[in-house]
Amino acid sequence: MCVRTIIYQRSQGSVEKIEGVQVDEQQVAEHLAACVRCQTVPLDESGTPDPEAFRQLHQMLAETYPLVHQKLKREVVNGYSLLYTWQEAGPTWSR
Repeated sequence: MCVRTIIYQRSQGSVEKIEGVQVDEQQVAEHLAACVRCQTVPLDESGTPDPEAFRQLHQMLAETYPLVHQKLKREVVNGYSLLYTWQEAGPTWSR
């Protein structure tokens, strides 16, 4: 099976190169730092989550990524977790 895998060449059509998305690394780091500052990991021994920490995280995400909150369906699961669903066939966003 290994030899057949090595020998077998699957023909593929040509693939058009696409440009990557430009990313501001400093801004990404700041967004990640803001998320980490929301202390959503329980610090007590009972493992009870802090609802206020999750509210802060949800608010920070909504303010930081307003287009995501506008375009995607957002569900809160078990009071804390967020589930985003992209219901469109493809990216049709514009700034």
